[in-house]
Amino acid sequence: FPNLGHYFSTHTDCLATPGYTDGIFYQMVEDAKAAGERPTAAFPSSHVGMSTVLLFLLWKDRRWLCYAALPFYFFLCCATVYIQAHYLVDVMGGWISAVMFYFIAIALWNSKLEIKFQRTA
Repeated sequence: FPNLGHYFSTHTDCLATPGYTDGIFYQMVEDAKAAGERPTAAFPSSHVGMSTVLLFLLWKDRRWLCYAALPFYFFLCCATVYIQAHYLVDVMGGWISAVMFYFIAIALWNSKLEIKFQRTA
């Protein structure tokens, strides 16, 4: 990977904010940019979210592989903040959203299976 150094500290160009310019959310996005928003920051961190879901899936079926992936997961979470690609709140949002989506998906999957078995019985 190329050495980014302090690239994001000196390059803060962001895309133009879409939407109604007099709206409250438009102004909130503009205020976040003015406060020093990084062009790569996104809430929640999809890197952390997808990695968290992957760890849950590994824990369920391949526990030994989950243990092997755990150090990589830890360093990924730390690295996203360290290289200033995300803020810490983005990482925490990734954790929370991943847990929520995982358990909602499991509940929906299990309810779908119950409905299927009820139809065949």
